[in-house]
Amino acid sequence: MRATVRVVLIGVLIGIFGLIVYEGWRKNGSSQLEAAFNPGGKLSLDLSAGGYRIVGTSENKIRVQIDSHDEHEAQCRMNVNGSNANVEIDGPSNNFHVTIFIPQKTDLQVDQTIGDMVVTNVEGNKRLGLNIGRLQVEVPNSGVVPSFDGSVIIGSLRAPVWHVEKGGFFRGMTMQAGQPSIKAHVDIGDLEVVGVGPSSGESHAQKSEDTDDDVSDKDSEN
Repeated sequence: MRATVRVVLIGVLIGIFGLIVYEGWRKNGSSQLEAAFNPGGKLSLDLSAGGYRIVGTSENKIRVQIDSHDEHEAQCRMNVNGSNANVEIDGPSNNFHVTIFIPQKTDLQVDQTIGDMVVTNVEGNKRLGLNIGRLQVEVPNSGVVPSFDGSVIIGSLRAPVWHVEKGGFFRGMTMQAGQPSIKAHVDIGDLEVVGVGPSSGESHAQKSEDTDDDVSDKDSEN
């Protein structure tokens, strides 16, 4: 009798342990959504509050990977129509992190409300807008110096590749070069350009225009 009770108790404990392990895996796991998408197209991202990392890859697809304790509350809508794609992501307000993998040669437009946005290894034209938070964009090592138009209403603008660092109200900077082009705007927060950009000689050879205290309404639109 005691042996039977012991076996039952062991079975119950194993079941409870299994549920705990499963629950922990479910909450800390990742959720993915993907669709085929060829290089050279245009992708628009509409992002809710959170931390987003947008990464260019050699894959011919868009892949959204959600990693959050509340991934079951997240919603991702993806629509691909030929060379154009739209992705909308809505998630919980706390501890929400997403990585979006896209073809490296993609024209990118992003609108995000609040949080962090990091764009790396994307070689197409970029139009990036963030209401409140931190935006970091990498200048890819493609051998081509991009044009850059960046602005913040309140915050800081740092571009070590062009030896620029400034902060305060209505800070902006324009570098006229070739394609691709980068246009980035932050209402309140930080804008930073990093990566392998032009050398010191090349950066001074470009036409540069500071736009401090002169960020127009047009500059604020992305």
